[in-house]
Amino acid sequence: MACLIRTVFPRKVDDSNGLCSPNVDANMPLEEIPMEESVRNILTEEQIYDDEWSISRNKLYFIVQFSVSDSNKMERILDRLAYFNIGKTLDSSIMVTEPTINVQKRNKGEKSGVISYSAIQNFIGTLKSRLCVAQVYNEINQRGSFDMNYLCFLLCAAIVANIALVTNSAGVVFASMLLSPLMDPIMCILFGLNLRDRNMTTKGIRNTSISLIICVMIGLTFGYVAHAISAFQDVTPYPTSEMVQRGELRSFIGSMLVAAFSGVSVSFAILSKRLSALIGNAISLSLLPPAVNCGHLLLLSLLAISTGEKREYETTTDVESNVTATLHYCTYPWIRQYEFIYMRNHCNAPLEFLYVGLSSFCLVTMNIMLILVTGYTVNKIKNLVPLSFTNEITRRFYQKDLRARFKATCEFQPVFTFDLFFF
Repeated sequence: MACLIRTVFPRKVDDSNGLCSPNVDANMPLEEIPMEESVRNILTEEQIYDDEWSISRNKLYFIVQFSVSDSNKMERILDRLAYFNIGKTLDSSIMVTEPTINVQKRNKGEKSGVISYSAIQNFIGTLKSRLCVAQVYNEINQRGSFDMNYLCFLLCAAIVANIALVTNSAGVVFASMLLSPLMDPIMCILFGLNLRDRNMTTKGIRNTSISLIICVMIGLTFGYVAHAISAFQDVTPYPTSEMVQRGELRSFIGSMLVAAFSGVSVSFAILSKRLSALIGNAISLSLLPPAVNCGHLLLLSLLAISTGEKREYETTTDVESNVTATLHYCTYPWIRQYEFIYMRNHCNAPLEFLYVGLSSFCLVTMNIMLILVTGYTVNKIKNLVPLSFTNEITRRFYQKDLRARFKATCEFQPVFTFDLFFF
C-alpha cells in the first residue's frame, strides 16, 4: 500500500481537567498533529517495521510504502488511517494494490494431534469480511451501473431466454442465466442497505426495475418472433413445460428455498472473490427467465383475445334421464396439448395465460426479496455494517479497537466524518 500524506487537523484533547466529559467546550483551540506522526504510531502499533519512507520531488509530501499479507490486518490499518483523516484531505491519498503472487516464507509451528484454540479462532474469523469494505463498495457500485455493456448483455440474455423457453430447451435457459447481468443491480441494493448508502440503494432499485421492465418488454415484442419459431418447429406442448413451471404456485416453495440459500452464498462469494460460486448462484437464482416468461405469456394472452377462438359444439343426450346437454369447446390453432392450470374452460385462455404470467413475475419478485433478506442477514453477521460514513464512499468504521481506544484514552477526536478514496 502506497500513501501520499499531508498534515491534517484532528483534535488533541488534554484530559487532565476532565475534557472528555460531555461539558467540554467544542470550540477549544486545536493543536495541529502531523500526519507523519500519526502514520508512524499506527505502523508501530500494528508491528510493521519494514515500511519505506521517501519525500516527493516538490518536497511537500511523504510517500510511505509497506506490505501486509493479512487482509484483516490491512482493513484494520485502513480504518485507523481514516480515523486520522488520512485520505480525506485533497493532498492525501491511499492506494491499495493486491499482488497477483506473494512469495514469502511462513513460519509453521509444530503440528500436534489437538486442535489449538488459535486455529478455532482463525476458522471463526473467516466469517468476517475478507475484503476491505471500500474495495467491495467500489466494485459493486461499478458493476451495478446501467451502461451500454450492461444493456447489451441484458438484451442478449433476454432474447436467448425467450427462444429457450418457447423451444423447451433447458440447456439454453441455463445459458441465458449465465449471460444475465441482473445480479449486479441487486447486489447494489443489498450492499447499499448494509452500508446505509441511500444513493447506492436507489441506484440498485432503479436499475433492477428498468431491467425487469426491459425483460418483460422483450417477451412482449420479440415474443412474436419466438412464437413463430415455436410454430415452425411444431414444439409440443405449447406453451412449453419450461414456461408453465415458472408460473405454477406449487413451485414457489422450492424457489423460495433456492433463493434464500443463494442469497447467503452470494454474500460469501462476493466478499471472498469466489467466481465459481457467483456463476453457480447465477444459475440457481433464475431471475431473468421468469421475467421474460411473464412478457411472453402476456403476449399469448393478447393473442388469445385478438385472434379469437374457434368454437365447437357437441350435443350429448343421457338416455336414462332423457336430458340433452350442449358442450362448448374453444380451440386455438397455436395451443398444442396444453393442460390448463388455473382455468377449467379453455375459452378462458386469455385469463389462463395472464395468471401464469403474473405468477411468473411474482416468482422473480419473491426471489429478489429473499436474496435481499438473507444477504443482509449474512452481511450483518460478517460485521460489514458501518457505524458512520459520508455520502460518497462508505466504509466500515473501526468497531472494536476504536471504541476501546476512545474509552481508554479519549486523546484524539476527529473534526469530520472520514472516508477513504481508492484509485
